Amino acid sequence: MQALPGYKNCFVCGKDNPIGLNITFFRDQDKISAEFIPESKHQGFKGIVHGGILFSILDEIMG
Repeated sequence: MQALPGYKNCFVCGKDNPIGLNITFFRDQDKISAEFIPESKHQGFKGIVHGGILFSILDEIMG
């Protein structure tokens, strides 16, 4: 797998963004993967990840 490049201040993938998700995406042939473990600060309702977080990740992958 090869790590995909990211922009340092990106909310989803930026390693220098202190309030970002800091996700690294990997490419393996025709597949993209990543691992993200949400914290309580990512909740909309108790125990449910906020839809904005989920769709930010999806937007990053599709972009």
